[in-house]
Amino acid sequence: MAGWGAVVPAVVAVWAEPFAWWAALTVLFRYLAQVRVERRLHGVRMHPASIRWVMSLVLGMAGGFVASMVLWVLGLAGEGPGVAWAAAVTLVLGWVRSRWMTFAYGAGVVSLASLAAGWFPQGWIPTGWAGFWAGLTHLDVSSMLGAAGVFGVVEGALVAVIGHLWAIPAHLPGRRGGAVGGYLLQQFWVMPAVTTASFLSWPAGAILPGGLAPVPITVGFETAAVARLPRERALASAGMIALFGCILLALAWVARERSALAWVAALFAPVAREWISLWSFRREWSGSPRFAQGPGGIRVLAVVPGSPAAALGLRPGDTVTEVNGREVHSLTSLYEAIRLQPAFVRMEVRDPAGDVRICSRSRYEGEPHLLGVVASPGEEEEVEAQVLTVLGRTFSILSEFLRGRSTRKEPVRGEG
Repeated sequence: MAGWGAVVPAVVAVWAEPFAWWAALTVLFRYLAQVRVERRLHGVRMHPASIRWVMSLVLGMAGGFVASMVLWVLGLAGEGPGVAWAAAVTLVLGWVRSRWMTFAYGAGVVSLASLAAGWFPQGWIPTGWAGFWAGLTHLDVSSMLGAAGVFGVVEGALVAVIGHLWAIPAHLPGRRGGAVGGYLLQQFWVMPAVTTASFLSWPAGAILPGGLAPVPITVGFETAAVARLPRERALASAGMIALFGCILLALAWVARERSALAWVAALFAPVAREWISLWSFRREWSGSPRFAQGPGGIRVLAVVPGSPAAALGLRPGDTVTEVNGREVHSLTSLYEAIRLQPAFVRMEVRDPAGDVRICSRSRYEGEPHLLGVVASPGEEEEVEAQVLTVLGRTFSILSEFLRGRSTRKEPVRGEG
């Protein structure tokens, strides 16, 4: 087996794989979907999809290198075919539901299929499937699940660092009906896993000296922040994901010596990862909404980057109490107060600590009529339907679970 120095060119060589470009384009599609959500909710693109995509690819390469080195040290880099199968299944699952585009799901499904296939007598295998079936039954399940655990730990580290970036402000289903302000958080990465040569390696130079082949693995993160700020929410999720990866790695390691525990590890991978997602959603919604509107002004949910509101120094959590000498208590009153002075705007703003400051600047033709302020929803407002449809049914399922009824309602615009 080649030395550690072969890992670096193998990580770079992943882009010789057509499979890697499929994974990268799938991630790009997800980020383009996020931009569509921003436009539908707020009428503007808050962050370019290209920036999200390029950063995700760069950080994914770095994360894949670290994970591959760890797999190399632990002796888990030998299960190339299984990792490749799991990577392909992960991409397919990601097209069904975005939060399933995480390697733990694909590794769990392939591991369960491999273990189940070993129960079938050879005589039951259809003609022409014998070779495929033999390959499926001889996968190294413990090594594959160990790799999923390592990538889970790396995912947790990435979520801790950038999981809060590009959060989409939205009106989300409240625990007691109506809408509350919150953020949608989604991140995806393509990480190369350096393994032994696999059946998914095309003759394009991807199989390197020493029999190494990089397999592109997609890792995804999806959640929402309602009771906490996006960074706080991302850090909490990062800890749970990293802990999940450590437990899965430990189970896979023990399963190398006790094969009966392979079933436990294989079930744990998708079930525990799904439980983390749904439990963390429910726990977040059980807290007090951080961005619910209250008396005495308009609570700022978010500020459009580069907008007049950003130039004024408004921040999420601030409360706009007065504009151009007039008290404001709704988006309509905010709009009317801004129109009082066509050349400038003067705001009285109270921050979450209760300190009051005055913000003012000149106004110019063509600026947004609400200056780029994304306000928290009022009690009478409903959930934006596009939140539930474009990003998948995660939030719809959660809302039905919490409230016992569907939350699909007519869209309400927060910012024109």
